[in-house]
Amino acid sequence: MATHFNRVIYPRRQLVETRFSVLKQKFGGDLKARSFLCQTKEIANKMIVCNIHRFVLFLLVMVFYRAKFFLI
Repeated sequence: MATHFNRVIYPRRQLVETRFSVLKQKFGGDLKARSFLCQTKEIANKMIVCNIHRFVLFLLVMVFYRAKFFLI
């Protein structure tokens, strides 16, 4: 097994597992769909919603909390 161990790709496993952990915590770990195709679509939709959620939080932090207000 040590000969087939890819030292470039394996450290990225932590990123993938962290991402799935965030998805499960925020949007639930269970799937409502029954068929495999619908389950993959549901996971993809959850990932899209999670990315939109992260982008909105990024905008809130970068735009609103760091905005400088000038008094006229």
